[in-house]
Amino acid sequence: MTWANLMKKRGELDKAFAEYMAQVVSIPHETEFYISAATVLIKQKNMRRRSELLSRSLRYKESRFANKWIGQIAYMQSDFKKAISFLRKADMSDSQVLFNLSRTYYSDNQWEMGEECFQRLRNLSPRSEYVAYLTKLRGRCNCSSKCLNAAGTKERTKLNLNME
Repeated sequence: MTWANLMKKRGELDKAFAEYMAQVVSIPHETEFYISAATVLIKQKNMRRRSELLSRSLRYKESRFANKWIGQIAYMQSDFKKAISFLRKADMSDSQVLFNLSRTYYSDNQWEMGEECFQRLRNLSPRSEYVAYLTKLRGRCNCSSKCLNAAGTKERTKLNLNME
């Protein structure tokens, strides 16, 4: 176990982050260091720095992890076009990705694409909290993307920030 991992395990997140960033500086093309540093920022709920760091990692190598988190951050900032472009490059077998991509399409008034992602999510994880949330939201809004967009704004952080 590296020193940074040990610090992270102990909950000393600032020290772990500093060590991961030292590794990024020393070997900038090794994207695993960016991802490790980003996981610390996820725990610290530091969205801005996390997005910047993961964007830098994508200069060297595509990463489903980076695309997932940049997309989720863009969604939370109501930048739906950006969110879609990143979430589509994430792991489409990840129920969290399908959940966020579905909500993003709805919010961007792309109802059919949102429904397609919702159906994929239902097939993948029929009993997940994500399916229950979207089902409830869709029922409450009577399948109106305008309503989904307004409701999504209020609840955007509820399910996004606790996902690792």
